[in-house]
Amino acid sequence: MATNFTKERFDQIKDVEMKILMEAPFIDIKPYSHNLVGLYLRDLKNLCEGTTYLDNILTSTPLPIMGWKHLLSDSEILTDEMEERMKGQLKIWKEVAFSAMYEPESESDSE
Repeated sequence: MATNFTKERFDQIKDVEMKILMEAPFIDIKPYSHNLVGLYLRDLKNLCEGTTYLDNILTSTPLPIMGWKHLLSDSEILTDEMEERMKGQLKIWKEVAFSAMYEPESESDSE
C-alpha cells in the first residue's frame, strides 16, 4: 500500500526507525533496551497506521523472533527462510552489541 507521508511525518518515522535500529541490538545486554524498543515500535505503529511500513521494518530485522511477531499484519507470514535469516542477523547484532558494551579499554583510551 503506497502512502504519501508529509515530510514532517516521514522525518518522524525515520527518527523512530533509527532509534529502534540503534537500541535493538542491546536487548538482553543493556538494561531497559527491550522496554525502549517496545515503546519505539508502538510509536512507529501509530505513525505508520494503515500502511505496510511497519511490516517492512519488522521483516528486515530479527525483531519478530525477539518477541514482536504479533505486530506483523495478518497478511505477513514469516517463512522458515526468513526466520533463519533473522537468526543470523540476531547473532551478528548480539556479537556487535556485546563487544561494544564489554570491550576492554585500549591503551590509548587509558592515557
